This record gives sequence, C-alpha cells and structure tokens, in this order.
Amino acid sequence: MPLSASPTPEPSSGRRLLANTGFRSVAEVGSKVATFALLTVLAREVGDDELGVYLFAVSLAMLASTAADFGQDKVLTREVARHPDQAEHYFGNTLALRLVVGLPAIVVLPLVVKLLGYGGKAPLVAAVVGFAVLAELLTTTCFAVYQSFERVGFVPVVLLTERWFIAVGGIVVVLLGHSILAVAVVFLVGALIGLVLAVRLLVTRVVRVRLRADRRAWWPLMRAALPLGIAGVFSTILFRVDMTMLAAYKDAAVVGNYGVAYRLFETTLFLSYSVVAGAFPVYAKLDPDGDEPLGEVFARTLKLATGLVVPLAVGLAVMAEPVVRLVFGTDFDDTPRALLLLTPAIAVFPVGYLSGYLLIARNRERRLVVVYAALAVENIASNLVLIPLLSLHGAAIATSITQVLLAGILLRMARRAAGGVDLAVAFVTPVAAAAAAGAVMWATRSSLAVAVGAGGMTYVAAFYLVDRQWFPDDTASLRGLLKRG
Repeated sequence: MPLSASPTPEPSSGRRLLANTGFRSVAEVGSKVATFALLTVLAREVGDDELGVYLFAVSLAMLASTAADFGQDKVLTREVARHPDQAEHYFGNTLALRLVVGLPAIVVLPLVVKLLGYGGKAPLVAAVVGFAVLAELLTTTCFAVYQSFERVGFVPVVLLTERWFIAVGGIVVVLLGHSILAVAVVFLVGALIGLVLAVRLLVTRVVRVRLRADRRAWWPLMRAALPLGIAGVFSTILFRVDMTMLAAYKDAAVVGNYGVAYRLFETTLFLSYSVVAGAFPVYAKLDPDGDEPLGEVFARTLKLATGLVVPLAVGLAVMAEPVVRLVFGTDFDDTPRALLLLTPAIAVFPVGYLSGYLLIARNRERRLVVVYAALAVENIASNLVLIPLLSLHGAAIATSITQVLLAGILLRMARRAAGGVDLAVAFVTPVAAAAAAGAVMWATRSSLAVAVGAGGMTYVAAFYLVDRQWFPDDTASLRGLLKRG
C-alpha cells in the first residue's frame, strides 16, 4: 500500500520546474568540471602553500562580498515573478546598490590579509580575487531576472563561457610557469567577460531594461531586502568562517588540505541550486490551499533535491580516500578524513536550502534571521573549540553539526508555511535507495570504478522500485513530465 496517494499535480509548473532545473544543472555541472580541472592542475603544479593562499583569498573575498549581497536578488526574483513590469526598477537599483556597498569591502581586503599574517603576493592576490567575486555578484543579478521570467536557459551560456575561460586560462598560465597571482588575474578577466555577456543576453533576449538607478528607491529596496541580507551575512559566516578561523590557527598547508575537502562539498551544492532555480518562482506563485497545493510541490522538490544529493554524500563517505587521490594526487593526506566528516553536511544541505527559499517565497524571511544568527554563533563557538583540538577535522565536524541543525529547524518552519508537507514523500525513497547503493559500494570499495558503477546502478534501480511501490502517483507524474519535456 502506498505511503501517500496525493493527486498528480498539473504538469505545467512541474514541467517548467524540471526544465529550469535541467538548465541550471547543465550550467553548474559544466562550470564545476571547469573549476575542478583548474583546481586539480593547481594542486599538482603550485603546491599546497600557494593553493592555500588562493583558496583563502577566494573564501575571504566571498565573506567580504556579503555586504554587497544583501538579499536584493531574492527580492528581485520574487517580486518580478509576480509583477514582470517592475523588472527595470529592480534590476537597475540592485546593480547600483551592490556596487556602492561592495566596492569599499573589496578595497580593504589586502589590509585584512596583511593583518592575518599573510605576506608576499597574498594581499595582491586577495585584491584581484575580490574584484572578480564582485563582478560575479553583479552577474547573478542578471540571473535573478532570468529566473523571474523562467528563462534559466541563458544561465549555462554565461556560466560555461566564464568558467571555462578561467579554467583554460588559469591552466595555461600555471603550465607556463606563472604564479598564483596570474591565475587570479585570469579569474578577474573571466568574471568581467561573464558580466558583459549576462547583461547583453538580458536586454536582448529576456526583457528590455535600461541600466539606470534611482537613489530614492535604494532605501525602500534595502529595507525590503534587509532581513534577507542579514540572514545572508550569517549564512555566509556559516560557510566561510571555518576557513578563515583555520587560517588564523594553522599554516597554509593545513588550509589547503581542508580547502580541497571543502571544495568537494561545495561541488555538490549546485544540485540544490539547480532545483531552487526552478522551484523558487513556483513557490512564490502557488497558494497552500490552491488547486496545486504548495505543500505537495515542496515535498516533490525536496525528493528531487535529496534524490540527487544523498547518493553523492554516501558515495563520498565510502570512497573518500580514492576520490581525493584520483582527483588531487597524493599530497593531501589529511583531506579524506575531513571529507568523510563533511558528508553529513552534504546530505542535509538541500533540506535547509529549499526550506529557506520556501520561507522567502512566502514573505517569511524575517524568521531566517533569528535561525541563521543563532547558528552562526553556534558555528563560531564550535570552531573555536574544535579547531585547536582537531585542526581541519574539527572544522569539518563543526560544519556538519551546523548544517544538520539548520536543516531540521528550517524544515519544521517550512512545513508550517506550506500548509503541511508529507515527509515520507520527500525522504523515504532517496534514503532507502542511497542505503542500498552505499552497501553495494562498501562491498566493492577495493575498486573505485566498480564501486561507482555498481553503486550508481543500484541506486537508480532501488529508487525506481521503492517509489513505484510506495509512491506510485509520483512515479507516474515524473514519467509523464519526462515524456512531455
């Protein structure tokens, strides 16, 4: 007997959601492959010290840029999805605000790096990377407009162009014998190319908007985005403060080892981002009591996101050492254990991420501030205790603890906002299939290729069989959507 027998949703929103998820997935997969190619070459060619400087600069720049990422893009997507005629107003003013607020934070980065004890080229690397991160932030404003109009298909055009330029250019300059500073310059040039292309596609293919801003609109926009911005600051702390604190306690080699493990964690996040790219506008338009109930759509998007991520978490937990050795070589001895300790964070991330966006879509973002603030304090406290005791492994444990707490709290709040969510629909199939795949991978772990192949096939088969047995409506709905798409 099925655990849930909810009616099959209308195909329109489901089809759009799958299409936009697919487009974003293509963009993220392609860009992650490019980033991994660059990171692999850097790990083998420049050594862990220079790699640690570069990864630290990226992490610090993203931490500093939170001042310019104050939630305006989420307000833009939500409001323009509901009121398309407001696109020009939100786009121009969001760009202007990000520049005005972001530039001062980026300018002081070299000083911060010096104060943290990094000399040589490190301050200059941080400055160049900082401007590149700011350019990428402006590009995401264009992506927010694409998302509002459900034209996510333009995202891969921009992201793949930018990231492959950075990867190929970075690899070339390293192989020619240049330092990590040259890689940072390539990063900046690629980010600027991506920004120009994103704006061009926006005004010619999505909606004709003029690049103008009205300072009188800045404060109302900031006020609307303030809860999201504050929550975003605390969210960035959750993701970036561990690397910064580790750098304050340990040398660049330790930071490099943890940075490699953390990049593997970050590589899985694109799957959640891809689902949200399609789901967020749908969440904003649906009603909990409508013909297509919000709670049912939310449960199915949770199933989609966890179904994509949980098997990766299980696979990395079982095969952490051979994966690190294959991708990054043999110089990162402490990375596999750190990666293993990060796998709980990988598994639960989509739950917290989708739950947070559902709250934003329902105009309940103020509640996020309290949650993220409390967990930011918890995360800093955990790192203060665990890093001196366990080094990079302590940072990994702190990250997983925080992500588990975040997912549980936000899911409970999202269920209320959605008018009820069937958690069995969301989690039974992915968890059961991942458990079966994990057992097969463990039994065949002596060969990475065999374990990955056998585990993947087991997961797909188990997912289909469990879903068909317990959730036949979902299986039929997905089959129909794929045929129509």
